[in-house]
Amino acid sequence: MDAHGSSQLGSAAASSERRIAELTILYEVSCALQKTVDEEKALRIILAGVTAGRGLGFNRAFVLLADSNEEWLEGRLAVGPASPEDAARIWREMREKHQTLEELLNSIDHSMDQEDFDINEIAFRLRIRLSDRRTYYSRSCIRIKRAWHTTAG
Repeated sequence: MDAHGSSQLGSAAASSERRIAELTILYEVSCALQKTVDEEKALRIILAGVTAGRGLGFNRAFVLLADSNEEWLEGRLAVGPASPEDAARIWREMREKHQTLEELLNSIDHSMDQEDFDINEIAFRLRIRLSDRRTYYSRSCIRIKRAWHTTAG
């Protein structure tokens, strides 16, 4: 096998490993969700699943839900660091605990750490009118029922 073939094989293996890791996370999150009927805890489990460890590659996540009249998307819950310094500290603490994703998901409760309060102050202020033509992403999320990954700006 030449160097190019070897490189392609390595790339395919890495892609397969990443996909297996993502599917494992989704499986563990779905197992944890089956153990609760509490909406708040379910949202925390989902947010932990997308932010834990190497996870799905997010270091913070927000949940916005449509209000009862489906006129507004409103910030409901968020997890993650409020600053890069908090992120470094949190990841260090998680590595020191050697906690598996399953253990983390099973330990979720309603309590909020200080960093959760900080990021939730931002989340609770988020409110997007769904009928505003300028809010393409919010209307699309409702219509096609999918999440959007957004970046600053």
